[in-house]
Amino acid sequence: MGWLVVGTLVLVLPGTWALSRAKRELVARGRLSTRTVLLAFVAYTGHALVTCLAALQNVWPLAVDRLVAGSLGVVMLSVGGILYLAGRSAFGSFRRTWGLDCGRLIRDGVYRYSRHPQTLGSVLVLLGAALAGRSSVALILAGVLALAAAVWLPIEERFLERQFGEEYRQYRARTARFFGWTT
Repeated sequence: MGWLVVGTLVLVLPGTWALSRAKRELVARGRLSTRTVLLAFVAYTGHALVTCLAALQNVWPLAVDRLVAGSLGVVMLSVGGILYLAGRSAFGSFRRTWGLDCGRLIRDGVYRYSRHPQTLGSVLVLLGAALAGRSSVALILAGVLALAAAVWLPIEERFLERQFGEEYRQYRARTARFFGWTT
């Protein structure tokens, strides 16, 4: 139970603070501050580390065949890692990736097919790790990240629409949120 609490708190406490700061900053400044980016980075990185540690230590083992879970987990982890890295490379810089430089709408590379490949990739990496490690706690923690993304993505999309107007509306109309999921 301690893993679940620690992993959730590592994302929720600094993540909630970063989220509220990000909402205000995107409206007031049109970009995120370095402090908010650092908070978000610490929250997501810490949560990912705790999730992966829970998976590696097989905390609250899942009653799933080791070969099936391992195979499916490695595939999800690999696909997620590729998506995440493809999304990051399309941005070309840390500043753009983390919202410190919002000067242009990224529609190149993997962003032609998905508006949020990095988010999907991150969730798939953690789900894959949870399955490969057959850990219920890691699976729940991956779900917590998915919930955090569900809260953040509408905020980000409203900002992008304000920032880029018709250009973003056209992009959103022709590009799925997650490779076919049009929400």
